[in-house]
Amino acid sequence: MSNLNWYFWKIYLPIQLISIIAIAVALYSNTIIYWWAVFIIWFLIGPLGVGVGFHRLFSHRQFKTYRPVEYILAILGTLSTYGPVIYWVSEHQHHHKHVDTDEDINSPKHGFWHSFLYWRFTKKALSSVLIRDRCSIVAMNDKMLCWLSNNFILITYSFLIISLLFGLSIFISIFVLPVFIEQIRLNILNSIVHMKIPGSYQNFTNKDSSYNNVLIGYLTFGFGWHNNHHSNPRELVNTHRWYEIDIEGQIGKLLSKKN
Repeated sequence: MSNLNWYFWKIYLPIQLISIIAIAVALYSNTIIYWWAVFIIWFLIGPLGVGVGFHRLFSHRQFKTYRPVEYILAILGTLSTYGPVIYWVSEHQHHHKHVDTDEDINSPKHGFWHSFLYWRFTKKALSSVLIRDRCSIVAMNDKMLCWLSNNFILITYSFLIISLLFGLSIFISIFVLPVFIEQIRLNILNSIVHMKIPGSYQNFTNKDSSYNNVLIGYLTFGFGWHNNHHSNPRELVNTHRWYEIDIEGQIGKLLSKKN
């Protein structure tokens, strides 16, 4: 897991090719897509696994929860195929420390397509993005998170193969489309919410170019209130105006330990 340059060749490219072939066959054979399953699985691996788990819990420790809940969130986030949890935490901390500077590896400062997609093909080694803060140290000292990270490729292809064994409809409904939707969601969050576009605004004047966006805020279940988040990364619920509904934050609040 020390170097993520393998990500494009071993994860991203093969999965994209397999998905394109599966969708082409599905269109040709008029395969049924179970859209209710697409939404449920995407919500589990995306807003819940990545948004609440990888981002709010592991990357920022915005709330405390029970160990079984942590591991369920870690597994769900891993199934998004976006990256190993320990790398995800380190890379995200690196983004916050160097946000919108030349060192920020996924900033639109390097161009829209770089921030939206291309940066993922040139992922840097863990050592080059590692920020040894409390969140990264806690993650690296957790045996379960280390196991999930070290077995990321095995877990990814096990998920792919098991879903494929149930037939093309199930494969597309619980793997191809949920993974694709989450990839798009995270790519948008890396790019568009760091750009001023129609619907974007700032509640706080930060040193970075983070923006809230009404449409993205709703579509991402609260991840899109990005200016709020960058102004206070430890804040769990990113609601500062009445319409800024933060479903991910509320789920984190619901899952929090009741001290």
